[in-house]
This record gives sequence, C-alpha cells and structure tokens, in this order.
Amino acid sequence: MGIPTANLEVPADIALPSRGVYAGRAVLETGRSAAAINIGVAPTFTAADARATLRIEAFLLDHDGSDLYGRTMRIEFLERLRDERRFDSPDALVAQITQDIERTREIAARAAEGAAA
Repeated sequence: MGIPTANLEVPADIALPSRGVYAGRAVLETGRSAAAINIGVAPTFTAADARATLRIEAFLLDHDGSDLYGRTMRIEFLERLRDERRFDSPDALVAQITQDIERTREIAARAAEGAAA
C-alpha cells in the first residue's frame, strides 16, 4: 500500500490500549520518531469470521528507510485518533491512513513543543 510499517511482536504479558489508531512515538536506540500506530486485526483484509491475531503496526513518520527488522522499539502513545474499522477498499483505507498520519504529525509537534517549554 506504499505505507511501510514496523510490525511489532506483542508479548503476552503486556497491557495495551484498546484496538484503534493512535498518534505516538517510536523509541529506538537512535532516538524518537513520531509514529502513527494501529492496534488491531486489519479488518479490511481479514474475513469477518476469521480469528485474527492482534498486532501492532507503527508507521514512523520521516523515517530514513533503514531496516528495522530485529531492532528493539518501544512505543509511546500520545493520543487516540479513532477506532479500527473495515474499509470498503484498500484505496479508502490509504486515504484514511494519510489523514491519520497528518493528525499524528500535528499531535507529535505539539507534544514536542510542550516538552521543550
């Protein structure tokens, strides 16, 4: 879909916010990056009657494209954007994700300004 995400393993003993889309930050050993984060089961691509596995996907805004496989990443949640939902088409999903990314950019910028003050 042209929106590369870091697909994170979800440890069984971790507490997570409810399914949905969040603005947040990804914390790597090299620093922090604003991230649009989805917690859910990808309902647009999963059959309604299928038992889908919960997953966390993070799109790191302005990431340089370097390989993230095998790297440790911590996620910080800043604000809930919306519920996870099924879209009629992949194009409709991409359009919504684009809006989510822009909202994440705004929220992360405000959080950074607040931290600097």
